[in-house]
Amino acid sequence: MIITKRKENPEILNKLTGNVKKVFLVGCGECATVCKTGGENELNDLENFLTSNNIDVVAKTIVDATCNEPGAGLKLRKLKEEKRQADAFIVMSCGAGVQAITEKVEANQLVLPGCDSLFLGNIKRINDYNQKCSTCGECIIGDFGGLCPVTRCPKGLLNGPCGGSVNEKCEVDADNPCIWIVIYQRLKGLGQLENLDKFYEPKNNKSRTNPSSVKVER
Repeated sequence: MIITKRKENPEILNKLTGNVKKVFLVGCGECATVCKTGGENELNDLENFLTSNNIDVVAKTIVDATCNEPGAGLKLRKLKEEKRQADAFIVMSCGAGVQAITEKVEANQLVLPGCDSLFLGNIKRINDYNQKCSTCGECIIGDFGGLCPVTRCPKGLLNGPCGGSVNEKCEVDADNPCIWIVIYQRLKGLGQLENLDKFYEPKNNKSRTNPSSVKVER
């Protein structure tokens, strides 16, 4: 899930410069709703704030998954008159969702993010999210007991721990265990400690180039 953080309302308002008087609010029914950054309550809160600052909200809608471009386009087509009226769109989702909406509106219509995109995260519990994958394009966690040192070690070390951990805690963040201790314990339980004898070359960053795309052959 893409973890997002709401932008402060005044920051959004400051971007509505020039002749922007009418806005269209778009939320996301998946990640941003779960994060409480782009669901119904958040759209209502932003609408109330904008209205109190003399900005007319012509429509607000939640796309099932804002990053799904066909779905986003279908939702906007159902509100084509409101879409036509809007000077600007504020999209409360990750950056992928913002750009999906940008692809579906006119060139003279402003599109603004209502959130900051933080990371690809796991849900530990409601409102508690943790980054465990960096989508590096070259997954090697099978060698480390299903755990990712690239992401979960703040230094991204591939060949064992640094010398800074104390009492099995991370040197950078003492609230977290050193992931290499966790990896060792996991491999020991699996009877695969020999995996730690292998030397890993630096990650091949060519496997993660921007912008990336994948087309699945049917």
